[in-house]
Amino acid sequence: RVNLVESDVLDTLAQMVSVLQQFNLNEAIAADLTRLLDGAKGLVQQAREGHAVQCAGSTLTAAEGNAQQLYTALTAWEHHVETAVGQKLYYQDGTIAFGEGLDPTWTSVVRELKPVLKKVALVRHWYFHHIAGDCDISAVYGDMMEVVDKLAAVDTTIADLRTVPSWSPPTAPTVPVCTT
Repeated sequence: RVNLVESDVLDTLAQMVSVLQQFNLNEAIAADLTRLLDGAKGLVQQAREGHAVQCAGSTLTAAEGNAQQLYTALTAWEHHVETAVGQKLYYQDGTIAFGEGLDPTWTSVVRELKPVLKKVALVRHWYFHHIAGDCDISAVYGDMMEVVDKLAAVDTTIADLRTVPSWSPPTAPTVPVCTT
């Protein structure tokens, strides 16, 4: 595993912003963290585009920028899906699952999306467990968007999707994050 000092800091900032936003805690702190995160994302974007970025004595590579982009996309996507469905999602048995008592409409949607959810779970597993092997980061962004679109098509009497945070895939990575 590559030591991703800058990406680890961005991960932490993104998680802090997400928690503050999800629980409507201290908007001023969330706004400050969001400004820090946006500035840091600019550095990651430069690195992702293939430009070396000097940060506190170390260089963030394009691959590290892509890894951060994947993490940020996964975090935002998970929050979007959980808000739409109204239940926390779990990575379990090589796929994505929800707790007991899921509305039958959502159950059928999740069952229909199972092959796509498995692809997302596989890439997440690769990222968090540092598994060597093949994956296509650009393709998983398409899979994630397929889930978002399918959830948006569900009858809005099940969940008021106007309250669901928007999600769209990031631009395709310029450097593969994993081997192909």
